[in-house]
Amino acid sequence: MHANSVAEALMRALLRALLRPVPHRVTVTNHGHVEPVLISRGEVRVLTGPPALPLGLGGLAETGPPVEWHHRFTRGDVLLLVTDGLVEARSPDGAFHPLVSRLRHHFADHPAPGPGPRGDVGACR
Repeated sequence: MHANSVAEALMRALLRALLRPVPHRVTVTNHGHVEPVLISRGEVRVLTGPPALPLGLGGLAETGPPVEWHHRFTRGDVLLLVTDGLVEARSPDGAFHPLVSRLRHHFADHPAPGPGPRGDVGACR
């Protein structure tokens, strides 16, 4: 087995998102995963923060514990969590599908889809 194959076999990307309805905040830790997207009042924002190495690769660099970062949200916002398969999808001619630009075009000047049927704050669909 090649060194790259071993590293790939041991490595896992992970995104931890803890949604706290009070105080309307999401806490994120990202271990090499695709960043979450917040859709809020017609604005589409990629939520970025300090990255951490993918799980299994922590021994390659001296790092402290993963850094959590926080983002505010309001009632009706949508937090979109996706896999790399979605953002790396290509058309038949090989062009990437630009997820964030498509979302920005779709939600420009429109609110996000809103809370779920129970009125959950920050509900995602």
